Amino acid sequence: MIRQAITCSDIDGLRRCLSQRPSTDSFDAAVAVIICCLAGPRIVLIERSLDPRDPWAGDMAFPGGHREPSDKSPLDTALREAAEESCIKPKELEILGYLPTASPLRVRMRVVPVVARLRGSVCPVERLRSCSSSETRRLVLTPLPATIEKRLLLHRFRGKLVEGYKTWYGDIVWGMTLRIIEDLLRTIRECGETL
Repeated sequence: MIRQAITCSDIDGLRRCLSQRPSTDSFDAAVAVIICCLAGPRIVLIERSLDPRDPWAGDMAFPGGHREPSDKSPLDTALREAAEESCIKPKELEILGYLPTASPLRVRMRVVPVVARLRGSVCPVERLRSCSSSETRRLVLTPLPATIEKRLLLHRFRGKLVEGYKTWYGDIVWGMTLRIIEDLLRTIRECGETL
């Protein structure tokens, strides 16, 4: 069965299907799963800089990072990191809720995905393109896929095969970021079935 495309209407009802509290009070990091509508729902992904000290250098990821001592919650971490890495200010976001805690496979870390929608009806495409961050090579507004067909793909910076999928723009998404997108899609589908 082919799943119909996800629409902005699907995102409108998402808040009632997401947890309104993080799945853990104990967390190491958080990511901002930012959705906006531009000819359908899109997610904000960053391509991480090629810093040799960064184990995720060159990967497509959600804006996010480690908890700082001043962060009292996953929301604090996600909002701070979104501002640092994507130039999206907290006041521009409507928080929809939380997905289940995720973890990278190579590192023991509890990462809380915070789902948010950009306020207003327009994605600030030009501002996102001009965002400058030492941690980010570029930002991408990629369409939220209805389904994900995973396959083995050659990672262009790592030079190894990874199980992932290619976005509309040819970027490879894999690992924890892919698992978070799959959780988001599963939540959207289950939410639509309860209407």
